[in-house]
Amino acid sequence: MAPLSYAAGLVLKSEDAFAPLINAVALPLLLLSGILLPMTLAPDWLQFLSTINPLTHAVDAARALFNSDWGNPDIAIGV
Repeated sequence: MAPLSYAAGLVLKSEDAFAPLINAVALPLLLLSGILLPMTLAPDWLQFLSTINPLTHAVDAARALFNSDWGNPDIAIGV
């Protein structure tokens, strides 16, 4: 993500244009990761989009570690 952020900053050359772009990318990643609400409550099409998001796997791994579920395969996927 850092190289993409640097490239966007070099192309846009304005902090006023860069901030909305970052928010437009970060907010959907945050919402689709399941950090705020569990994705099990979401419709099927939204759950599918969530599986594409790499942050979802990290959140699932962190939840499994927090619950001391050491045998959960989500930990290996999230790492």
